[in-house]
Amino acid sequence: MGADHLHRHSCDQAGQPGRSLRRQEIFEPRKGSTMINITRVTRIAAAAAAAAAAVAAVSVTVAPSASAAGFTTVQSCTNVSGKITYGKGLTSSAHTHHSVLTGSLSGCSGINGPQDGTGTISGTLVGKSSVTAVVETGTVTVNWPAGSGLNPSNASVMLRENGKNGPISVTGTITSGAFTGAPISLGLVPTTHVGSGSKAHPLKSQFLVNTTPLNVSRNFG
Repeated sequence: MGADHLHRHSCDQAGQPGRSLRRQEIFEPRKGSTMINITRVTRIAAAAAAAAAAVAAVSVTVAPSASAAGFTTVQSCTNVSGKITYGKGLTSSAHTHHSVLTGSLSGCSGINGPQDGTGTISGTLVGKSSVTAVVETGTVTVNWPAGSGLNPSNASVMLRENGKNGPISVTGTITSGAFTGAPISLGLVPTTHVGSGSKAHPLKSQFLVNTTPLNVSRNFG
């Protein structure tokens, strides 16, 4: 293509012979043209991208986790009552005592719902204790209500009592039977007792009710 041809082509496009196209005119649409302003397109695209990013961020924020972390209660009994008997009886002086814990359970439920019937808890413990501080370890067996369909659970536990006729905690781990390896816990408080804790009248026994449920939990984390 020769130089003369290029000059005629530029004249035809501009509409005026002999006048060169201005740089601005190349990007200016003619009246009635469907050409879209490039700057406007860029702004619209940027806004759309920002909106999409915001939606994606919200989606990530509200998405639920695949599994719940931490311990979850898998078996619980809301009503526990019983008795603990302290061998020789507790006084103000700490001595090694052999104790017996017995009780009954009701209001039990598991992962499949409420369980009909009642159960029992029983065990033996030993430790150096006084009337103001009981620390004993041993084993307990929990016979769950018949409606649970569960085998008994045997657990290794520690029993602590702070203060004279104070709150009692029982905590430990199930070693065999239903829920082997799971933590077990129970809170108790004496309602009545036999003996004052003096040398003449040692604290022989306490009748107990629960302050927190008998709970068995599993770590699903």
